[in-house]
Amino acid sequence: MRTVPVIAGLVGATAVAVVTLRGPATPAYDGPVALAAPGVRPSVVPLGSTDWAAVVADLDAARLAAFADPLTADPRRWAEPTCACFDLDRSALEHLVRSGAAVRGMLPELREVAVVSTSEARATLEVADVLPAYDVVASDGRATRYAGRDARRWRGVLVRRGGAWRWAELARSRHDPAARVDPGRTG
Repeated sequence: MRTVPVIAGLVGATAVAVVTLRGPATPAYDGPVALAAPGVRPSVVPLGSTDWAAVVADLDAARLAAFADPLTADPRRWAEPTCACFDLDRSALEHLVRSGAAVRGMLPELREVAVVSTSEARATLEVADVLPAYDVVASDGRATRYAGRDARRWRGVLVRRGGAWRWAELARSRHDPAARVDPGRTG
């Protein structure tokens, strides 16, 4: 069972809510059939009751499903074409398709989702996550294990189009310790 304490307060005219998550945001990846791109639905929760951690987890799950089955992948499921992550993910997916590989288990574990601002069709969030180790599986079935990464903080802007949330902007937060060490580093 997941514990999700919520703390809300008012800072000036900006509402701030923090959701702290313990454990993985979604169940652990259980093989190539556990998450299939066609079965991933974007979040369509009404704004007033939006569970932002669930929205972020759904977008992460859509991305994981795409990397697990790059032939059917479409980055528009989680990002707007104007978002920097859209082009990066599209390039990575095209590389996977050309090489016949797929990624297994690349699901970030959410640690915190803080709401900076929201409106009917836009939300700015600060997100902290950790990326556990994951595998890249070649077409011959050989898996190569890649180390994950420690906690990172991101600032993202979500836009709502057609009832679904998508990343419109996504970058390292100025509050991310790694970003202060090397602000030119990406990924």
